[in-house]
Amino acid sequence: MSSSNATLLESKIMFTKQDEWINTGSPDGEIKVFRPTMEQFKNFAKYIEYIEQQNAHFSSGVCKVIPPEGWCPRPSKRPGDYSDIEDFIIECPVKERIESMGNGCHVKNNVVYRKEMRVKDFRKIAQSKQFRTPQKNYDLYELERHFWRNLLHHEPIYGADTPGSIYDSDVKEFNMNCLGTILDLLKEEKVTIKGVNTVFLYFGMWKTTFPWHAEDMDLYSINYLHFGEPKFWYAIPSQAAEKFERLASQRFPDGLQICKAFLRHKLYIISPTVLKTNGIPYGTMVQYPGEFIITFPKGYHMGFNIGYNCAESTNFALERWIDYGKNAVLCYCRKDTVEIDMRPFMKKYRPQEYREWFDYWYGERATSYKPKKPDSLKSRKRKGSRDSTEETSETGSEDSAFNLSRSICTKRQRKIFKTRKRMFDLWANRPVNLFAEKNHNQKCGKLFPHCCVCQYFLSKEILTTFTEVEILPKISRRYVSDQMFYKDNYLKNLDETICEDELLECSNCLMVVHKNCYPCGGTKRTLEMNECWLCERCFNRNDVLIRNASCKLCELRGGALVECGSIFSEGNDFVHVICALLDRGTRFLKPENRCAPFSPPPRRLLSLPTNKEIEICSTSPNILQLDNQEQQQTPNSTMLTIVSFEDSGISEATSPFLFTPYQCPSSSQNDVNSCYINSIGDKEDSPSSSCHSLQIPCQELTVAMKNSSSNQQLSDYSASYECEVCGQQSEHLIRCNICLSSEEVGAKLRFHITCAPLADVTFERRYYPENVIAVCSFHHCDQQDDPIYNDAQRFHINQEVIVHQDGDGNEENLTGIGRIIGITEHLYATVDFLDGTTSGDLFLGEIRNCECKWFGCSGGSHIPGSLVYVEWTDGKIYEAYYRGKMPKPRFKVKLFSTSNISIEDTVEAGADCIYIYGIDQLPDGVEEYLTKVMSPQPIS
Repeated sequence: MSSSNATLLESKIMFTKQDEWINTGSPDGEIKVFRPTMEQFKNFAKYIEYIEQQNAHFSSGVCKVIPPEGWCPRPSKRPGDYSDIEDFIIECPVKERIESMGNGCHVKNNVVYRKEMRVKDFRKIAQSKQFRTPQKNYDLYELERHFWRNLLHHEPIYGADTPGSIYDSDVKEFNMNCLGTILDLLKEEKVTIKGVNTVFLYFGMWKTTFPWHAEDMDLYSINYLHFGEPKFWYAIPSQAAEKFERLASQRFPDGLQICKAFLRHKLYIISPTVLKTNGIPYGTMVQYPGEFIITFPKGYHMGFNIGYNCAESTNFALERWIDYGKNAVLCYCRKDTVEIDMRPFMKKYRPQEYREWFDYWYGERATSYKPKKPDSLKSRKRKGSRDSTEETSETGSEDSAFNLSRSICTKRQRKIFKTRKRMFDLWANRPVNLFAEKNHNQKCGKLFPHCCVCQYFLSKEILTTFTEVEILPKISRRYVSDQMFYKDNYLKNLDETICEDELLECSNCLMVVHKNCYPCGGTKRTLEMNECWLCERCFNRNDVLIRNASCKLCELRGGALVECGSIFSEGNDFVHVICALLDRGTRFLKPENRCAPFSPPPRRLLSLPTNKEIEICSTSPNILQLDNQEQQQTPNSTMLTIVSFEDSGISEATSPFLFTPYQCPSSSQNDVNSCYINSIGDKEDSPSSSCHSLQIPCQELTVAMKNSSSNQQLSDYSASYECEVCGQQSEHLIRCNICLSSEEVGAKLRFHITCAPLADVTFERRYYPENVIAVCSFHHCDQQDDPIYNDAQRFHINQEVIVHQDGDGNEENLTGIGRIIGITEHLYATVDFLDGTTSGDLFLGEIRNCECKWFGCSGGSHIPGSLVYVEWTDGKIYEAYYRGKMPKPRFKVKLFSTSNISIEDTVEAGADCIYIYGIDQLPDGVEEYLTKVMSPQPIS
């Protein structure tokens, strides 16, 4: 372009920057603007870390960076002179056609306009009368409205994804060709991905659009506008990404059916009005020439060009991205799909997590996972008090257990396919179907125990034996304990006995729940006035909010939903009561009222190199309000310092969320009680229940988050795995506790909490601190192919064996050599007690009572997975879960005399206490002990 042409281009610019753009989106989605000094500008990675320390990635999915005065990406050229790119070739420019899907949703179709085009030809078309920016006297705010009104008209041409850079090669600051971030590890691995670790140019004209998307592999990106008219941006905060993805799946079901990662196609447009209606925060920003836009991991954004312009863009990564990249959902239906091998990044930056992550995603699947010996199971001994436990070591046929487990897995998978189809209209990523939800809630209310929370504590075998009732009873048995709501806060002298409780039915959504399983305080007024009871989801909310309510921790609709909060909650978030009870990160801030469940943020939002502060303000509509530097601190506010974690964040913390509160200088100790947090935040146009108007002291929130410990490792909570039922990835999945402790087949299988029952996984009560565990279907059947039973076939009369029986604390261990003189077989029951111990040699007569009597069990035919009451040797009755019954052999062994056995004695032992010398592996110390005490006769 000649000098005169460059001047002509300048004269045709319609929108030059006068003032900074004022956000037209939601207040909680505002896009921040940063103006670094030249010293700050020299280190790109360090400055991006500084930006995140200022909470830029919390308020929006993007931010703007304005370079310091005097900086130029092309110092070898005169300012604004881009004449050298006039003959640059644009590869495959496309003509955009946008079609309406109705209700503010649209799909963009791209048709290749030409195989290639020179920039000067593109410029002429862009500035022609047909394609130029509307010449009416619009300001940018009016132009934004004009864009949405005329979205379906006009088919502009976009020269996107053209390889190349027009930076001077010797520019060091913010040079996209050498940003110096951890993504350079790809170059070390000699991997080149176009547009990811190389630079692309984008030539736009009026109304050319980039629809909603997050970057490939959920990376960061940087975009610099070289010249021309501005770009208009929309962005959604990263913490609202999952909520947005769910909305997009509901609005574009055909896209989801084609590809799980359909938003990566960059074809789907949702208007800001739809976002606002559905409570999704978003912000707007105008990017002028000479300004940068930074997008954050999982920061969904879209926008359009206001006229002819040229931008340059590429991707980069910081360590915080790794927790996104390792869990990224990819598109495999297109040839240009971007996939980064995360193994080098995990090895280098997450070494503590690498093995578990690698085994899950690259190792054998669960159906071919060979079980190990259940050495870690605690066995309850027949003698002594109820607290006597020991570690058992069972020997037997692992192959038979493996074959049985594989057959059970295959049978369960067939059931899952059928169940997924039956629950089709209830999946959260499907279009909303309130009628289907009501039918589901009504059907669940007809089954014992009628409460949709307590039903998760009964196995499928039990539920299917119960006949549906036509009239809902007033009371029924409640299986949820009070301790479950308090989680890590132990309640002393708590009566855990199962009792009956009043049933409530929502008059709108037909959900049935026990009064003490749900935060009924919010609708206490309706109960006292004998009005129709409404659940939290339906109470004082309009139809749109009721329909859009779904659990943020799982993928199923229906059931008992309660409004929840998080540090970065944008409001209108719900969780199932059962999800809040079992999710290891969620805590009830008011457990006595069964309300205010609180979910701490995932580590990927917190893993910053330095501490950051978040303000808790009593006037904030959210549970916590991000600290704004321009906002004055009030006396009624306090600060929580979120301690971030280096690399994997393991350190010595027992919880992934450490919060250290400190008092504001203006607050005295007497003012501590005046520092409150609204757990959800009442809104004038959508008031919540009075239960949520409870003001929660800051200290209680801090304690709740400090007590967010779990038996799972931090890496398990920060990692995302795939649900075996719905196939969706999540950080809130559970595993069978029994399989996990014994490393059995099901140890690799993970489920959403509400998906678990669809795979015949039930939940069982336990004493503090476990409170509740998940148990898969493998442990809910009478296993006739027991390894111990098969192992007993190796023994016969007159065979010489070694006997080793552990004492119970009152008696010494018994170890000796003898000969089998008799074999008998008895029918024994296996039960798991609520303190975590198990007994496999229980006589059926010792089960004095059972919960399965409500479902027609007779005699000793108890239903596997049902709660039973066992009389122990100390004469007390203990609760336990019935696993099944099967015959087990008992061996009578005549011991040889040794130095500690003066005369020959006869003992009775099970197959797990006798060993064949030279074949079986003996317990530690047994062989050495026998060598010392045995008589001169040899061991056979």
